Amino acid sequence: MYSSPLHKDPRLPNLYTLFCKKQDHQTRVRDLKKRIQATNDVLQMEELKCRKRVLRRLGFISASDIVDMKGRVACEISTGDELLLTELIFNGAFNTLPPEHCAGLLSCFVFTEKVCSAIFCDGVTFYPMLFRASKQRG
Repeated sequence: MYSSPLHKDPRLPNLYTLFCKKQDHQTRVRDLKKRIQATNDVLQMEELKCRKRVLRRLGFISASDIVDMKGRVACEISTGDELLLTELIFNGAFNTLPPEHCAGLLSCFVFTEKVCSAIFCDGVTFYPMLFRASKQRG
């Protein structure tokens, strides 16, 4: 400690005071971050309760929060809107449709690309690839 260059520095009391303030501020920041996290946890818990209530009402989970058959089917669906597709399956929407209609209906759920830019030409909306193709054809 005596070998430190600050040992005989006249600014030592002032530097020590500043260091203590810095430590206090860091402690306050840590405490505030914990409070923010606790608040976020409460908000997420409320959202979780609402989601569980919806799943219960739709019959995906039981009253004791155990996943039912519908819920297991929804878990196995990896693309599209899992809840909507499961409801369609369990309500028999595909039972009366021929295979090509089933394939067409299911293709609506497979991939939805978000296109941010659309080009308007003569009152018609074109997406960039379609617009280039229409320009090439003349």
